[in-house]
Amino acid sequence: MTGGDGAKSYDWYAKNTASATFMDANTTNAGKATISCNTTNSGLSPSAVTAPMIYKILSGDFDVSTHFTDANYSSYTGTGLAVFSTSDITMYNYIIRYWGSPNIAARHSDGTDESTLGTDVGSSMTYFRLTRVGNLFTFYRKENSGDSWTTHASVTDSAIGSSIWVALFAQTGNAFGTYVTQLDWFGAQE
Repeated sequence: MTGGDGAKSYDWYAKNTASATFMDANTTNAGKATISCNTTNSGLSPSAVTAPMIYKILSGDFDVSTHFTDANYSSYTGTGLAVFSTSDITMYNYIIRYWGSPNIAARHSDGTDESTLGTDVGSSMTYFRLTRVGNLFTFYRKENSGDSWTTHASVTDSAIGSSIWVALFAQTGNAFGTYVTQLDWFGAQE
């Protein structure tokens, strides 16, 4: 995905590319999208959303899922599935696999404060799913492709709007190293 932030192929967009060494699809890793964070301190917070991401714009109800195949977690790194308001990027909901443990967490931001959704869990889950029905967003996780989805958390969010960004992101919450995430598929039904 060359050319910095903005529209890319197949209705995909890129954001915060300055926080990545590279972002590509089927180039660095065959059959996978790859986001390689640089040493910039990047992440998601109500004060600044700096994590490099690729996203699609969806409206109304949807069901999206993805599989992350990275395995090189260290402190303050993570990858996840998120939705962002198109009018205010600091309003978001996300599920993330993070740190060396790893841990699974879900968060909600109203544009001012970030809160935890459900309970953080130590887990090797690498499949994430997010559904929207009206204003209800529900996050799911699972470990293997044939497993049933486990509900992680849900939140009712009417302020985020009907047209939103659905994003795959990576973050490195410190400036001491890089982090690479890979995903081998993304499915969306509107």
